[in-house]
Amino acid sequence: MLLVSAVTASAAERYIIPIWGQYVRGANATYTGTIAMTNLSDATATVTVTKIVPILQRPCLEPCDAEKWTLPPYLTRVVSDQISVVLWHGNQLDLGAVEIESDRPISVASEIFTGEWPTATGWQTVEVARDWISGSSMIPRAIPESGTFKLYLINPNDFAVRFDYHSDYGKTGTALVAADSISVVELDSSFLGGITAIEQPTGTASPIYVNADFPYLAAAVVKSRAVSPDVRISRPITKSQ
Repeated sequence: MLLVSAVTASAAERYIIPIWGQYVRGANATYTGTIAMTNLSDATATVTVTKIVPILQRPCLEPCDAEKWTLPPYLTRVVSDQISVVLWHGNQLDLGAVEIESDRPISVASEIFTGEWPTATGWQTVEVARDWISGSSMIPRAIPESGTFKLYLINPNDFAVRFDYHSDYGKTGTALVAADSISVVELDSSFLGGITAIEQPTGTASPIYVNADFPYLAAAVVKSRAVSPDVRISRPITKSQ
């Protein structure tokens, strides 16, 4: 009798941070992102940068490959403004999306702050995706009743991809996003295109719908007194059978 044994390798755990940057100068402040990775198990985890989709990047000063971090059991490692960098295939990311993979399940959180240590302020939560999307998706609470918002269309493919987006009331838009890049579309509350209720709970905003035929991710950042400025990501739309 022939006995055959096999070891099943665990699948990599994927996490996508839609917006991360270091010392990015805005109109009124400097912005920096954090990636907080926590190993909740009693075994060491290895986390590797597997892709970046840049808005801003620069060549490494010395030869560099994909950044890799080792996480001992029960340790949290933060990638932010203290020496940490995000490297991938000869480039250092200044602003853009980051895909990382871990050989074990970990907890990943992300934030953006203004200013520099130790006087950082204006913290924003950044939602973390677990995979790229194909087809229709929705970003909840993306269109404020009053105010503006930025729509980030993230194309991780090595070819250009067409994005279509719309509101609940018929407003539409289209963007052709170049390979391995991010388009930022600046919009305001008029994109909703409909009449909103006179009274709404604070924090209320309307969704925006995004569609593309190839893997992508979309995110929205709202600037409004009635909605938090957190970075919200697109979620796949499901339909019952």
